[in-house]
Amino acid sequence: MSGKPACEELQKKLTKLERKICDQQQVQQRLEESNIEMLDMLESISDGFFSLDDDYVLTYFNRAAEKVLGRKSWEVLGRRLFEAFPEMKGSIFETRFEQTLKEQIPISFETYFPVKPYENWYEVRIYPRKSGLSVFFQVTTEHHRIAEATRKLEAQLRQAEKLRATAKLAGGIANDFNNLLSVIQSSASLLLFNLESTHPHYPTLKDIEKQARDGSRLSAQLLGYSRKGRYSVTPFDLNELVKETLKTFVEEKNGAQGTILLVDDDDSILDVGGTMLRRLGYGVIKAKGGMEAIRFFEEEGEHICLVILDMIMPDMDGGEVFKKVVGMNDGIRVLLSTGTSPDGQVRDILKKGGAGFIQKPFGIQELSEKIAEVLGKPECC
Repeated sequence: MSGKPACEELQKKLTKLERKICDQQQVQQRLEESNIEMLDMLESISDGFFSLDDDYVLTYFNRAAEKVLGRKSWEVLGRRLFEAFPEMKGSIFETRFEQTLKEQIPISFETYFPVKPYENWYEVRIYPRKSGLSVFFQVTTEHHRIAEATRKLEAQLRQAEKLRATAKLAGGIANDFNNLLSVIQSSASLLLFNLESTHPHYPTLKDIEKQARDGSRLSAQLLGYSRKGRYSVTPFDLNELVKETLKTFVEEKNGAQGTILLVDDDDSILDVGGTMLRRLGYGVIKAKGGMEAIRFFEEEGEHICLVILDMIMPDMDGGEVFKKVVGMNDGIRVLLSTGTSPDGQVRDILKKGGAGFIQKPFGIQELSEKIAEVLGKPECC
């Protein structure tokens, strides 16, 4: 009878041992499954990955690492890293690997590796393990190319902005210079108008007229290059402007051959242009800028036979003035004037009914001929 309890006790121990063995097998199976899943993950990621033991022997080398570094896993596994890749010896990679092992902290860095055949930008993340290192890396060369291309494009855009600003400034200077030349040429032209060619000052005045005309070619080139838009508008005393305008309007309104509305933003151009037109026998209404021209035309349009219109003005450009004037009187003749040769806007207006074009600077003879051509009258001088 005493043998039976001992047998039962042994049976219980065997059963317990079997369960333990079964549990261990299940744990081992789960570990193996987990390892397989981890390996599948490492093989599926786009980052290159390799692992090292504490002697820098390569223990794992995934497919992405093979692709990036151009080496098969069977070529490098079991070898020390700097034997398999001697190019890395003495580089930042060796320094960072040693640092991670020593300090046992993760380290990330980005670097350019200039040695062929591994010449690229790399982003590297190193993680310490109990017995070595895990290294993830990816090539970032394309990112740097895009960033560099972006920087170059931004630099080109900044340069283009500087060029546009320079062109605008050059256009403003050229326009002012062209207006000055217009006054000089027109004034010389007025002095020559009734001067005999035998007069001692005649050659000098002709030379002044010629030099002004030659200088205008340079300013015209600058204006054509800049294609200047609107000027900055400066403040002015509106009451004083109205008083001066009304005074001028009353004094110059009537002329024997009809009234011409002269539109420009430059006082000197208006003064010398008005003098030439009065010398040719016309009454003159001088409008400083587009808005004033519209107001005068609304009030006196029925008496105006011709509008001489500057194309570049600060408050309203010539194209807008033309549209509004023709809208009030579709039969009005408009002679366009600017310092450049006819551009797209001028040609467009001429197609829409503009009567003609005269380029600044011009003399009294040229002005007389152009007015006669536009109005269909004999020359007045």
